[in-house]
Amino acid sequence: MNKKDKKKILNLMGGYRFDGTAKERFKLMWKQILVSLLLIWIFPIGFAKAKIMKLEWVASHTIVNGTRLKFKAKAAALAGQQIKWFFCMLFTLGFYGWKLSVKVREWRMAHTFADSKPVVNYYTCNN
Repeated sequence: MNKKDKKKILNLMGGYRFDGTAKERFKLMWKQILVSLLLIWIFPIGFAKAKIMKLEWVASHTIVNGTRLKFKAKAAALAGQQIKWFFCMLFTLGFYGWKLSVKVREWRMAHTFADSKPVVNYYTCNN
């Protein structure tokens, strides 16, 4: 293929061409692998943090027998539990899933407690 044919092909393509090399592609591949590993590590913790924020909000807006509930847990602890639960499900071919909902509730209740101050509001003071 001569220069005239190459120029004609470039004109048909709208004048665009790619001039990347295999070395650059190899560097890009390694960057993509590193980013994927980072996301695999960060995603469970980010998901766990969002879940904990939701559970904290729900608990802080729940009153039981005149006492407000609180939820205290760390995102890394929940991420570790989720990874452990995932591998248990994987190794038991999904049979651990029947027990998983109970385990999740047990974990959630273990980190939920009553606040030491009783709640006083209009409804409890009005006789």
